Amino acid sequence: MNLPTVAILVPFRNEEACLADCLQALSALDYPPGLWEVWLGDDDSEDKSAEIAARFCQNQPNFHLVRFKKDESIKANGKAQVLSQLIPHTQAEILAFTDADTEVSPQWLRSQLAHYEANIGIIGGWTLPKGNDWWAHLQTLEWLRAWQLMQTLSTLKIPLAVMGNNLIISRLAYDKVGGFAGLPFSATEDLAIFQAILQQGFSFQIITQVGNLACTQAIADWQTLVAQRRRWIRGVRQHMAWYWQILLLGQAAWLPLLLLGGVWQPWLFFIIFFVGFMIDNILIINGLAKTNQTRLSGYLLPFFVYQTIMGIVSLRLYFSPKPVQWKGRKLADG
Repeated sequence: MNLPTVAILVPFRNEEACLADCLQALSALDYPPGLWEVWLGDDDSEDKSAEIAARFCQNQPNFHLVRFKKDESIKANGKAQVLSQLIPHTQAEILAFTDADTEVSPQWLRSQLAHYEANIGIIGGWTLPKGNDWWAHLQTLEWLRAWQLMQTLSTLKIPLAVMGNNLIISRLAYDKVGGFAGLPFSATEDLAIFQAILQQGFSFQIITQVGNLACTQAIADWQTLVAQRRRWIRGVRQHMAWYWQILLLGQAAWLPLLLLGGVWQPWLFFIIFFVGFMIDNILIINGLAKTNQTRLSGYLLPFFVYQTIMGIVSLRLYFSPKPVQWKGRKLADG
């Protein structure tokens, strides 16, 4: 099998705490020398991120650093603008995307590209938060549940979403949609380009295997977690059809909605709760087994408390007109 050339794109802004770990993980990739390169895009960092990137590139000839210059003619958000300026530097056949707070496995590229075919425009891998405390573990369970759902729908050829920190896009598909520069402003550039590629007739894959599993920093505090979810929910509102919005909002908030309904029909509440509880447990336990994290099964009951709270928060954020703020920048109007 002839392996394609790959360009890995990593935009960053104020990521001095984790950028070095991301770069070390990328440098350990199991992929033939000469067939892959890394392009780092500094989005006007105010910390030492650019220095860390520049120092790393000095010893890695296939790693390159580009300083971002804002282009007012491009409507995309800051991250998408950085990517739109990075990609013209490479002629690679495959574009791979990850984030500066994310670490990929050595088999990442091979695992993703094992599923690549000519008609596939985009391949999404899975990412899980990492951390050693209960707060990080609850986020891991939440992401596992979401990934299992997306992978199940993918098997049925139903596209839902991808995540920009673990993503493969063919150069053909990227160019056909006009790249990030050709997209309207979006709080979630990964979902925007996913939808655009599908609209051009390309197929997709969601792969959840150990080889393409990436790890990202768990959100450390409540305020940042809410800001992250506000951005995601705004992306859902911007890019998904109304029925998908209802489905996603319903699956996120089914527990608080069910608790409210249980006031009038307790018996129906217990039946639906039991079925929903079992489905969620099957999805999560299957994911824990895949990722060798069955030790986290002890957090399943606390997770349902967490999930109930996040469901209420999701409902509130969906109807909130407050602008999206992420990493010190306003990403979207209300």
